[in-house]
Amino acid sequence: MNKITLAVGAILVVALTSAGVAAGRSVLFIGNSFLFGSGSAVRFYRADTVTDLNNEGIGGVPALFKSFTQQAGLDYDVSLERAVVAGSTSTWRTNSR
Repeated sequence: MNKITLAVGAILVVALTSAGVAAGRSVLFIGNSFLFGSGSAVRFYRADTVTDLNNEGIGGVPALFKSFTQQAGLDYDVSLERAVVAGSTSTWRTNSR
């Protein structure tokens, strides 16, 4: 996990907190190997705190986001879906569901 990713996460939490986001919101992360932290310890980090729609036991960046929001006193239901086809676009998700 690099410093830029952590900084982006921290900025996002601060922005959400200062915007007064109400409790009970949901966030869906859709992405590739970067999203789930392929090849790093973050891949399985706190996988039990997020909903992995691919049922692969992944925590990744979404679990980091969930942890940041909990530390900020926010309540988010966080889900992630990994694009299983290399080079997938948002159209892939729409067509595959």
